[in-house]
Amino acid sequence: MSHFLIEILGDIGLVKKLIIGIGLLLAGVFVIGSECSQADTAVDAMKQTGFTTECIIPDNQLDKTMPGFYISMKPNEKQILRVEVISESKEKRTIDSVIVNASTNPSTHIDYLEKAQILDNSLKEPVTDMVKITPETKEVTVENYNRKMVELEVQAPKKAFTGVKLGGIILKLKNEKGQNSTLMYRKSIMITMDNESFNHGADLKLLSVKPEVENGEKVIAARIQNYKPKVLNGTSWEAWITKKGNDKKIATLTREDTSIAPNTNFIIGTKWGIGDMQSGKYLYHIRAKGDNRSWKWDQEFTIGSAEAKKLNSTATWHVYVPDWVLWVSILLFVIYICLMAILLIRQNKWKKELQEKIKRIKMKRKQQQKQQQKQQTSE
Repeated sequence: MSHFLIEILGDIGLVKKLIIGIGLLLAGVFVIGSECSQADTAVDAMKQTGFTTECIIPDNQLDKTMPGFYISMKPNEKQILRVEVISESKEKRTIDSVIVNASTNPSTHIDYLEKAQILDNSLKEPVTDMVKITPETKEVTVENYNRKMVELEVQAPKKAFTGVKLGGIILKLKNEKGQNSTLMYRKSIMITMDNESFNHGADLKLLSVKPEVENGEKVIAARIQNYKPKVLNGTSWEAWITKKGNDKKIATLTREDTSIAPNTNFIIGTKWGIGDMQSGKYLYHIRAKGDNRSWKWDQEFTIGSAEAKKLNSTATWHVYVPDWVLWVSILLFVIYICLMAILLIRQNKWKKELQEKIKRIKMKRKQQQKQQQKQQTSE
């Protein structure tokens, strides 16, 4: 029996070695890919803009701990804001600047995008109307650790407004060809006249719910509006989709610690998943909490058969299994079958050997018993 166990354990050890070897080979592929990816990321992270920026905080700054501008103005008042561009190398750097309005991005965070955004209908007199970069400082060049100022002319509207206007300035590095690169700094610009708290008093309104394809994925998109001139920070979200008349959740979404810009609308999109959309009536349940308030919506929507077919065909996001996975799986299966066959052959061989050994032992014992009987008879 011990001989059989040794044989089996030896074979299992061989199996383990082969499986471990294949596993290490596959892991090596992933590790190499991972290391290359990390190395590329490290190289990208090491690329420096060659300059830094700093806001010159004015006297009418309401919160001097803020890295950006948060100023109080009066109707029809004019003011100059300054952002200092500081060279961090001997090489020449050319920086182009642009004023943008704040938006709320698909991840539900305040963003400052260079691409022109469609303004919410609740926003009147946006920052882009109030703030202009002086022509002579819109593009500045720094080198050899010197400094240059970018000047912003602020013209307050003639009529006082409540809440805040939020936007920003983007300072983008130009490359050697004079084209804008992806290296940039963003500085916020927030203007108020009533000096009330900027992050209390926001309110949300559900505008619409509809199925659509976003970045190749099927989603149920709820467009929500913050129609108040207030920032909404630290908001949490929970959303789920159900078929009408059925409480089973088809898809869910949760988000924590989000931030919403004033007078903007944005999408809360729950991914449908890899399965096809089916026609029918559904409910989109959304819960939001923030600023000691809560919002609740249970909005019915319908997916028509033609619409479902179009969305399913338009979606480009699918589960993709690389071809090599199939071949490796087949290889592992073949190896497993071969090893099991070897084990069975060895096991049968051992059984025969064991049976023969037992047979010899029995015969030997019979012979010994006969000899003992003969000796007893002779005595």
